[in-house]
Amino acid sequence: MVGAHAGPRPCVLLAAGRAEWEPEVLGGLAAAGMVVLRRCVDLADLLAATSSGRADVAVVAGGLPGLDADAVRRLRQDDVRILAVATTGDSAQLERLARLGISAVTEPAHVADAVESLLATAAPAAAPEPTAMPGSRGRVVTVWGATGAPGRTTVAVGLAAEHAAAGRATVLVDADPYGGAVAQHLGVLDEVSGLLACARLVNEGALVVSSFAHCRRRVAECLDVVTGLPRPDRWIEVRPGVVDEVLALAAEQADVVVDCGFSVETDGLAGPGAMGRNTTTLGLS
Repeated sequence: MVGAHAGPRPCVLLAAGRAEWEPEVLGGLAAAGMVVLRRCVDLADLLAATSSGRADVAVVAGGLPGLDADAVRRLRQDDVRILAVATTGDSAQLERLARLGISAVTEPAHVADAVESLLATAAPAAAPEPTAMPGSRGRVVTVWGATGAPGRTTVAVGLAAEHAAAGRATVLVDADPYGGAVAQHLGVLDEVSGLLACARLVNEGALVVSSFAHCRRRVAECLDVVTGLPRPDRWIEVRPGVVDEVLALAAEQADVVVDCGFSVETDGLAGPGAMGRNTTTLGLS
């Protein structure tokens, strides 16, 4: 048996997004004896189809509208492996797919072989998260304090300011899931949250050096700040892995100081694979 839920033949979902290579891929899969369970019209159709538990692999167009990190996570939670069809010479698209967590990429003529290779490898974790990039030059310092402890934000701001005053490029990140206070502390009046802007870019696979620069606010010489949540209830928009990716990218350019949340308790209401409010803080501890 191939895959966790399959019969003797691999079962495939195809979401080509009306790409011109769709007939070629369908023919190749059929010739290889694979079962195409559904030709999905869009991403929503694909995600709905995976809930049946019958699919082994989702073959998707690399440029499928709406394809983002959350969609990749949902597919993996349903034990569906992902194969992207893209031009292997398109480095920009390959980099974006990698940032979304899709490492299996092939061209239309080789889809059937790629499906077999993918199924022959060990299954990935249900919800893989980005890891820190190698070669980071900056130090990452997390400032934490227990419930009711005063001065957590003050210490974080002061520490970041001292690093900057010493001439070291520094990024101060407000990662408190219970509502950011760094912006108010520094008198930053921007209504746009830097952390939420980063979260959207990470989800789109578009957080790179140039886009990250637009998520930060320069508050002093050598000191940038990524402002936090404007309201506590918006913590749900910062999915697991977002802060890790932000810190990894920031540390490539500067020292990083993080103001995190007070609670390090696990969320008993969050089921397996689900995110809890304290997930980010736990990952920083």
